[in-house]
Amino acid sequence: SLYLFMVLISQYQTLVLLPQHLLTALPSPNITSLVIHGVRNSIDIVWCVCKAWSTMPSEMRSDDVRVQYDDIIDGFSCDANDIIHSKLPAKVMQLQRLLKEAPEFNLATTDVMEAIEVEPYNSGGISKKRKLASCDDGNDVQLDGDAIAADESFDGATRTLSVLKCNKTVVAPLFLLKGQMLDMIELIGTVKISIQLAIPRIEDGNNFGVSIQEETVSELSRAEDSVFSIFESMSGYFVSRAKVGSKMLKYPEVQDYLMAVRELDSKMYTNLRLFCSDLRNNAALLHDLIIKNLEKIRSPRSSNHQSSMY
Repeated sequence: SLYLFMVLISQYQTLVLLPQHLLTALPSPNITSLVIHGVRNSIDIVWCVCKAWSTMPSEMRSDDVRVQYDDIIDGFSCDANDIIHSKLPAKVMQLQRLLKEAPEFNLATTDVMEAIEVEPYNSGGISKKRKLASCDDGNDVQLDGDAIAADESFDGATRTLSVLKCNKTVVAPLFLLKGQMLDMIELIGTVKISIQLAIPRIEDGNNFGVSIQEETVSELSRAEDSVFSIFESMSGYFVSRAKVGSKMLKYPEVQDYLMAVRELDSKMYTNLRLFCSDLRNNAALLHDLIIKNLEKIRSPRSSNHQSSMY
C-alpha cells in the first residue's frame, strides 16, 4: 500500500505539471481531462487520510487500541483473582452477619404485621368523608361515608383521604439486601467474563478442562439469574401491596383487605431472609467450585497433551 501511494504521488506530480495545451492535444480531450481530474481527486483524498492519520490521537491508532484492549483483558483477570480469593469469602461473611446480627433481619413476625401506618391526607376536593371506627380486635378501621350516612359529622363538601405508607420493617432490610445484590451481580459478572475469555479455541480432544470452564460459567449464570429473579420479586411486592392497599383504603369496612396487606408484608419479610440466605449460599458455593477447579479453569489444556488412539 505504501508503494502504491508513492506511485500515485509521482503520477500526481506529473499530472499537475502537465501543460494544459498538451491536454487539448490528446485524443478525446474531455474523457482524458475527466480521468486526470479523477486521479487528482483520488490522490487528494488519500493525502487527506494520511494527514489525518498522522495527526490522530495515539489512543485511536490500531496498535495503541490493541494495547489498551489487552490491558482491559488483563484487568479482568486481576479483578477476578481478587474476587475469588478475597471478595467472595468476605461477601459470605457479610451476608452471614446480616442474617444473624442485623436487627433489620431479626424481627418477630408480629412486629412486621402490626407496622402498618395510615395517615390522613387532605386533597381539597369534593367527595366523601371517612372516619375511624373501632373493631372487635381493638384496631381502628376507616369507614366510608356511605357506611355511616347517619353520622351527624358527615360533610359532603369535604374529603379526608388516607395515605398507606410503606412498611418500614420491610423496606429497611429490602434496601440493605438490594445493595448486597448489586455487589453480587458485579462480582459474578467479572468472574464470568474472565473465565469466558480464558476458554481456548475449539479443538478435537483434550477438552476436559474446557468442560470445567463451561460448567463454572453455567453456575455463575445460574447465580446471576437468581439475583435478577429477586429483583423482580421486590418490584412485584410493591405492586401487589399497592393494589391491595388501595382496596383497603377504598373499602375500609372490609377487614380482609387489611389482613391481606399484613400477610403480604409478613411474606415479603420472610422472603427477604430467604433471599439473603440464598445469596450467602450461592457465594459460598461459587467460591468452593472455583477454588477446587482453579487449576483447570486457568489452564484447561495441558501443554504436554498428545493424541492417542487408545
